[in-house]
Amino acid sequence: MDRFGTEEKPPAPTGDDRESLKIWYLVAALVLMLMIYALPTPSPFERNGNVIELTEAGKACIAILAFAIVLWVTEAIPFAVTSLFVVILIFVLKITDYRTAVSVGFGDPIITFFIGVLILSAAFSRSGLGVRLAYYILLRVGNRTDRVILGFLVVGAMLSMWITDMAVAAILLPLGTGLLKDAKLKPLKSNFGKALMISCAWGPLFGGIATPAGCGPNLIAIGYLKGLAQTDISFLKWMS
Repeated sequence: MDRFGTEEKPPAPTGDDRESLKIWYLVAALVLMLMIYALPTPSPFERNGNVIELTEAGKACIAILAFAIVLWVTEAIPFAVTSLFVVILIFVLKITDYRTAVSVGFGDPIITFFIGVLILSAAFSRSGLGVRLAYYILLRVGNRTDRVILGFLVVGAMLSMWITDMAVAAILLPLGTGLLKDAKLKPLKSNFGKALMISCAWGPLFGGIATPAGCGPNLIAIGYLKGLAQTDISFLKWMS
């Protein structure tokens, strides 16, 4: 405390302090990975007649996962760079070879489909087509607040059936905030503003489960059902 009895706030970290802290996080992630990788492999044990064994490759996977989690949580480096490090470490620690990783991972049709959805989402955003469709529908709902909120929900649900829900939310959010600014509503004071912001998120969320293209978890679920339950779900079957 100072002489007036008020508590002194600690100085905010400077840019150099943050950079040095990120370096320490990176070092900690590397040390943790090496410690886990250097641990002795546990002996196999039997349960219900099944022999459960942790192989060297499995232990290496755990080490890489710990490395990635530390970097993701601390944000020491960008998420995408961490993911690239994971891919490189898979080859360095000899968990699998390059051809197998590419054919099984990146060659999966689910991944290819998801890349196509992301490209389509980027095209909608960059071309302004999503904004024009949103304006077209919103101009026809009138000026009543309940209809405006319903319009945002409907637009979000319809667009997110064909492009990713996060891309749709990114399209609707500037429209919603612009509408609130034009109405000169104070932030956090208007119930209409709160409801409108919620509709910008929940509309795409509702439509995102309608088709496989709506969000990534839909495609992951289709992949798991095909691999574990030998059940093929087509695009139309998912919608039905």
